[in-house]
Amino acid sequence: MTKKFPFVASFVCLIAVVILCRLGVWQIERLEWKNNLQAELDAAFSVETPPILNRNDIQKIKVGQIIRGSFNGQIDISKPAYFNGRIQNGRSVQAVVVPVKFNQSDITIAVEIGCHENVSKVLPEMMSALNQTDILIKGFVRYAAKPSFVTPPNIIEKNEWWRFDNISLSHFWDVKNLSPLLMTAENTQDIFPELSACPIEKKLRNDHFSYALFWFGMAFVLSVMWGIRFLKPYIRGDV
Repeated sequence: MTKKFPFVASFVCLIAVVILCRLGVWQIERLEWKNNLQAELDAAFSVETPPILNRNDIQKIKVGQIIRGSFNGQIDISKPAYFNGRIQNGRSVQAVVVPVKFNQSDITIAVEIGCHENVSKVLPEMMSALNQTDILIKGFVRYAAKPSFVTPPNIIEKNEWWRFDNISLSHFWDVKNLSPLLMTAENTQDIFPELSACPIEKKLRNDHFSYALFWFGMAFVLSVMWGIRFLKPYIRGDV
């Protein structure tokens, strides 16, 4: 008896192949984005003296973009936020994040001024050693990476921070116009010798090409399996 062609199963396989190919295309797009971002980082590190940032530079930063520069601002270390989850030289450290207000501007930006294994121990020395609030900050500015689902929630009343949240930080510091950006300072030793500069990822992990090959490969395998299961009997004349 002649069997009907499996239109429903073929349609389902077609949808699956389209989805797998779209995932492959998405990874190619991510590959291009990551390559461009790496090129920006390489260009930024190649400059010995980064440019001075102004209000417009900060406001033009886009999600996924990283810029390097410096600015003079009013630093407030009276209520530092301690961010966990940082790894430096294979050890767990805390990042000290404080608000710094742009000079002659209403914008305040959160700055990782440095890292230490026990920031509460060195904090009194930092506060007593800082004899000025108007300082030069040099480093990288970016939107903080979105936390994964395994990242613990912040415990603000205990000053335990795991996720960057500029709204919560603005309330914690009682600061208005806190930018959603995060800056990692490079010149930590010039300001706070007790701290070490927080790690900056100069070489980004980029496995998107292999991911793209995987998804395209899965689409090809599924197409071959469909041909063997449903098309081959018609070619051989078995149905």
